[in-house]
Amino acid sequence: MKAKKFDAVEMKRRLQKEAEEKLSALSGKEQLELLAKKFGHLRKKKKVANVA
Repeated sequence: MKAKKFDAVEMKRRLQKEAEEKLSALSGKEQLELLAKKFGHLRKKKKVANVA
């Protein structure tokens, strides 16, 4: 059996193109809502405890 090779660069380009095609069909507001839903947990500020 021959091991299948993965071309990471080609795969990344293909995924990027698919993502851009998906977002291009949406309006600007819809794009922001989708990204906020997907990455909202990263946008929330973390509480910082004051350490003296």
